[in-house]
Amino acid sequence: MEKLKIDRLKKSMNTDKLLITSKNDIYYYTGLMTEGFLIIRKKDKPLLLVSSLFNEISSKNIEISFLEDGKDLTKRLQRSTVGFDETNLKAGIYLRLKKSGIKLKPSANIIKNQRQVKSDREIETIQKSIETTQKVFKRLDFWGKTELQVRDKILELFLRYGVGKAYDPIVASGKNTQYIHYTPKKSKISSVVLVDMGARYNYYNTDMTRMFFTRIPRSHRKIIEDAMEIQKTLIDSMHAGQETEDIQKLYEDMMQRKRYKVRHRFGHSIGLGVHESVDELKTNMILAVEPGIYVKNIGGARIEDMILIKKDKAKVLTTFTQQQLP
Repeated sequence: MEKLKIDRLKKSMNTDKLLITSKNDIYYYTGLMTEGFLIIRKKDKPLLLVSSLFNEISSKNIEISFLEDGKDLTKRLQRSTVGFDETNLKAGIYLRLKKSGIKLKPSANIIKNQRQVKSDREIETIQKSIETTQKVFKRLDFWGKTELQVRDKILELFLRYGVGKAYDPIVASGKNTQYIHYTPKKSKISSVVLVDMGARYNYYNTDMTRMFFTRIPRSHRKIIEDAMEIQKTLIDSMHAGQETEDIQKLYEDMMQRKRYKVRHRFGHSIGLGVHESVDELKTNMILAVEPGIYVKNIGGARIEDMILIKKDKAKVLTTFTQQQLP
C-alpha cells in the first residue's frame, strides 16, 4: 500500500526530490510513525533520515539512515531542486538549506493531496475511532459533577479502551459554552453542558461535539435549536464536487439571517490530522461539520458530526445522539 502511495507521489513531483517532515505524512507514505526527514527521490528508494535513538526502525521498501549531525540532511539534498512542506518545515532548517544553495520549492499540496481521499482501510480505522468515542459519550455522567471531573473521566475511559486522545477534551457548562476553545474548570454542571472530544485510534482521529441538558433558559434554548438547524442544512447540502467555500458561504448566510457572528469555519477535513484542509469535496473524504453559535453572557452551542462524502450526498458517521431538547 505504501509503495503505491509513493509511486503516485513520484508521478506528481515537479522537483528532483521531495522533503517530507510531518510525522503524519511520514507515516502515511512509510507506515512508520516517527520524527525525521523522508526524502522522495524519483529514481531511487525513498530515504528516511532519523535519529540513532530510533535504531529499531526497519523497512523493506524504505532506505533508512541515521542522522550523524545537522549537516547530514544538507549533504543528501545538495545539487537538487527540493519540494518541501511549507506548513511544517522549521525555520532554522529552511534557512540552513537555503544558505547551502539548495533550491527550495513550496510543495505542501503535492505532499498532502493523497491524504484527502480516504482508502477503505482508512475509513474502517476512522469508524473504529468513532465507535470508541461514542462508547465514551455513553458512559459519561454529568449532574453534580464539575467540568474537570467529566474531563478526567473522558481521559480515564480513553485509557481503559486502549486509545489516545485526538486533542484535549472540552467540557463547558452553562455560560461557559460561550467560549470556543474553553479549558474545563471547577464549575459545577447543573443545566447545559457542551462536550467536544475525540479518540485517536491507530493514529486516526475522531472529532465530535455534543450538548446535554436538563433545564434550559429560554435565551439559550434558541441558540441550541438554531445550531442544530444550521448543521442539518449544511450536511444535507454537501456532496462530491462541491467547493468548501460555497459551504462556508451558506453557513455565513444562515448565521447572518439569524443575526449571529461567525466565529470559525463550518468544519474541516479529518484523518491522521485533527484539522486538515480541502478546497473541493471528493468521494470518500471525511469531514467534521461543526457550526457554532456563541453569545456573550448567555452561552453557546456547537454540534459536531463526522461525515463521509459520497457522490450525491454526505453520510453521517457519528450516530450517537445527544439528549434532545425537553
